[in-house]
Amino acid sequence: DIEKSFNNLKIKIKNEPHNLKAWSAFIFSYNYFSDFNQKKYLYYTKQFYKKLKEFDSKQLVPLKTNVSKKIKIGFLTPHFTGNSIDPFLLSVVKNIDRENFETFGFNLNISNDQSDHLKPFFDEWHHVNKYNDLELTNYIREKSLDILIDLVGHGPGNRLNVLKQRVAKKQVSWLGYCNSTGLSEIDYIISDKYLIYENEDSQYSEKIFKIKSIWNSHIGHNTSLTINDLPYFKNNYFTFGSFNNFKKISEKTINIWSKILDNSNSKLILKSSIGNSSEARQFILKKFPKKFHSENKIIFMEGQMDKNEHLKKYNLVDLSLDTFPYNGVTTSFESIWMGVPILTIKGNNFISRCGESIINNLGLNEFISKNEEEYILKAIDFNKNPEKLNILRKNLRSMAIKTPLFQSKEYCKNFEKAINYISEKIV
Repeated sequence: DIEKSFNNLKIKIKNEPHNLKAWSAFIFSYNYFSDFNQKKYLYYTKQFYKKLKEFDSKQLVPLKTNVSKKIKIGFLTPHFTGNSIDPFLLSVVKNIDRENFETFGFNLNISNDQSDHLKPFFDEWHHVNKYNDLELTNYIREKSLDILIDLVGHGPGNRLNVLKQRVAKKQVSWLGYCNSTGLSEIDYIISDKYLIYENEDSQYSEKIFKIKSIWNSHIGHNTSLTINDLPYFKNNYFTFGSFNNFKKISEKTINIWSKILDNSNSKLILKSSIGNSSEARQFILKKFPKKFHSENKIIFMEGQMDKNEHLKKYNLVDLSLDTFPYNGVTTSFESIWMGVPILTIKGNNFISRCGESIINNLGLNEFISKNEEEYILKAIDFNKNPEKLNILRKNLRSMAIKTPLFQSKEYCKNFEKAINYISEKIV
């Protein structure tokens, strides 16, 4: 229960005002709220910022200047573990120009085969989970980075207090967290034109760098995975699906989905890779109208499974429904890869416009709804036109591969341009 968790954390930070983990968890959980407000969110991050420690300069290693011609880029996260960021991060570290860029992985997780699987794609790999904030600050400063990219934001395991000390000439937020950190020491957040509008810069503590086309690109999945015909023709009912984290299924999302299910001959498959316990399922189910229970309108699916088996489950879905205000990202790319388009809704900040950016870059604007009412009407309309969806299903992967969503080499070139600009170093 996000709301209950949020309120408990609110009490915790009141009683323990310098508990940075509690503050970040509080801020992170607010992103899931149906009545999310970006200005209120930024206020919370500014309060968090005031609690960060500033180390005595005498304890700190001086920030070193990189004298080599290559731009040194560090990536900091506890999530080099087969996490959802991997296929997007690989778009950069697999394709980056090694003659002009040098990459450093700073792994905040324990060392094992899973957390080290990306190690071969970096020029240097450092396990840093054992260091406290002061030690880690000095350790990274010794590497004379031009840019440090934070991949976690206010997510679990973050080390934002280290970034407060400035460990690189420029510091950037990208990929792992789709909102502002609140830190003035993080110079840029990488976005795109669909995510943050021209008049909204003041709602983020970082400068906005709008990369060409899309803020991140996926390296792609197994191309041999078969895409089946629309399951509607076999089932004689329409199947909506959401494979998003259950935390993203807000009260507002459930209310809208309920109206769709109530006005169509349809069912809804829910699948989450985390928090997929029987208790979590029951908690979600209770939020839907009781009549849906007896009609078996809501179908839960096991979350943890082999990646290919997971992707094959999209063959059971006619149309994916995006969550809001916290949109899907990894699951949206998966769904498209398996021929299943996503119906999304226009949002009001970075985190609630990810679907809008993905669908715009895919070139299927009819799957973007202007508001909740249109979202419902579009879902019902697609339900009534299965032939149209089936034609799209057969061509969607081949079409998507040619778009910025999966053009990872082209994306990497745009990423390099962004790094050149941000670093103010000409290569």
